[in-house]
Amino acid sequence: MLKYFFSMPGRQLWLDLAIGLSQTSVARPCLWIGDPRLESGAQNAFPDCEVADFDGLRYAPHLQLAASSAENLSFFESPDLHRIKDNALKMMDRVDPDKTWSRVDREAAFHAAALWAIEKINRLRPDFFLTIESPHAYTSYILFELCRIYGVPAYSFGWFPLSGGLYLRQGLNDAIIPYTGPRDETVDARMWSFVTQYANTVTAQTTKAWEPSYMQAQKAKDASADARFLSYARKHTRGKLRRLLKPSKYFSVTEGYRKEQAKRAFLSGLRGTLSDLTTKGLDLERPFVYFALQYEPERTTNPDGLNYTDQIRALAALRDKLPQSHLIYVREHPSQLYSSNRGHLGRSQTIYHVIRSMRGVELADNEEVSSASLIRNAAITATITGTAALEAALIGKNALIFGHSWFSGCPNIADFSNVASFEDLLQQDTADADTVMAYLKQRFVDFTFPGYQNPSQTGLYPGLADDETYQRAELDGALHSVSTDLIAHLKQRTAISS
Repeated sequence: MLKYFFSMPGRQLWLDLAIGLSQTSVARPCLWIGDPRLESGAQNAFPDCEVADFDGLRYAPHLQLAASSAENLSFFESPDLHRIKDNALKMMDRVDPDKTWSRVDREAAFHAAALWAIEKINRLRPDFFLTIESPHAYTSYILFELCRIYGVPAYSFGWFPLSGGLYLRQGLNDAIIPYTGPRDETVDARMWSFVTQYANTVTAQTTKAWEPSYMQAQKAKDASADARFLSYARKHTRGKLRRLLKPSKYFSVTEGYRKEQAKRAFLSGLRGTLSDLTTKGLDLERPFVYFALQYEPERTTNPDGLNYTDQIRALAALRDKLPQSHLIYVREHPSQLYSSNRGHLGRSQTIYHVIRSMRGVELADNEEVSSASLIRNAAITATITGTAALEAALIGKNALIFGHSWFSGCPNIADFSNVASFEDLLQQDTADADTVMAYLKQRFVDFTFPGYQNPSQTGLYPGLADDETYQRAELDGALHSVSTDLIAHLKQRTAISS
C-alpha cells in the first residue's frame, strides 16, 4: 500500500476519502496536516499516522522541532529558496491579525517549518503528497514545495468555482489529469446550470454593475454589521463555539471584539486613502487596459499566481511591456474593503500610493465606475487569476492572466508569460461567447467531478451541496480521482523517470 502526506480543509468528506483509500488498499496517510476539526477523527482512523498539531505548527513551529533532527538540507541552497520563502512569509499575514510578527519572527518561523518538513520527508518517505486546496497556509505550502524539491510528487485539487466541481492537477501548474470516473447526468446538468446562469448574467449586463453571489453575501454582511458587543457575539458565536468547547492556547476568544474594532478602524483609513487617490471621472474613451486587483490574502494570488504572487510585480511588468499609448486603470476588489472579510491583512495604505506612482497608471473609484464598465471599454482586461478575465472573454474581449486558473487556456484569454507582442494582442480577433462556453463545457466534462473544497463554499450552490445524490457523487468522484487517475499518473511518471 502506498504512503502519502495529506493536507485538507475541515470537511468530513476528506476524512471519508482517506478512509476509503485505506479500506481499498490503495494508499494510507503517514502524515496528516490540516483543519483541526478532523484531527481526532484522523487519529482514531489511522493510529500509525502522524497527525500534526496544525494550530501549533502555524503559531509555534519551533515547538514541533524538539524531538527531530533534520538532515539532507540541500533546500537551503536551492534556487527556489527565495521564491518559496517570500510566498511563505506573505502567507503568514493570515496568522498575524495584530501585525506583530516582525521580519525576523517570520524568517524564524519559516526556517522552523522548513526543517520540520525536511525531517518528515526524510523519515517517512511518502510516495506522494495530496492537498485538497492550493496550499495557502505557510506550513502546508512549505511542505508542498519541499516535497517537489526532494522528489516527492505533489498533487492538488483545483476548484471549478462556478459549477461546484473539482479537478486533479499535478503541482500548481503542471499536468491537469483527466477524470475517467462515472458521471451522473442529472448532477452534471445541475452543476452546469450554475455556469450558464453566470454566463447569461455577464453577457446580458455588460455595462451594468453586478456581483457574483459570494460577493453579494459579503457585502450584505458588511452593510448590516455594527460595532456593539452583543451583535458581535451573536454573529460570531457559531465560529467561536468550537474554540470555547476545545480551548486553544493559540487563540483568545474574548479578545475578538477588540480586534474587530481595530479592523474596522484600519479599513476606514484604507477606504479614505483609496478615495483620496482615485481619479474622478475616468475617461473610458481613451485606450486603456483594465487591471483588476484581487482580494488578498487568498490562494488565488498566493500561490496560484505562480511567479506573480505579488500583484505590484504583475502590474509593473504589464506597464513595462504595454505601449505608452495605453493607460492602465486599476480597480480595487470590493471584498478587500468589507469588514466581514480579512482584507485588512492583505493591504497597506501605502499600496495605493505605490500604484499611483507608476506613470500611466490610475486608480478607479469603485463607486463611480463598475468592473463591468471597465471590462467592456478596455482594450485588454488583466488579472492574476480572477474571473474578470473570463467575463471579458465572454463578451468577446481580450484578457490576460498571470497565474494558474481553472479557465487557463480559454479562448480570448492569454497567459502573460506567453505574450510576445502586445501590439499583436491588441489587434487580435476574438471568439464569441458560444466558443468560450464550448471550451468551458469540454473542460468540465474532461476534468471535473462533483465536489467543493471547504465548508465556506457550501452557500455558493443553493440546493446542490445538501443534495444526497450530489454528496454521494462527491465521495465517489474523489475516490476514483485519487485511486485510479492519480495512481495511474503516478505510475506513468515513475516509469518515465526510471
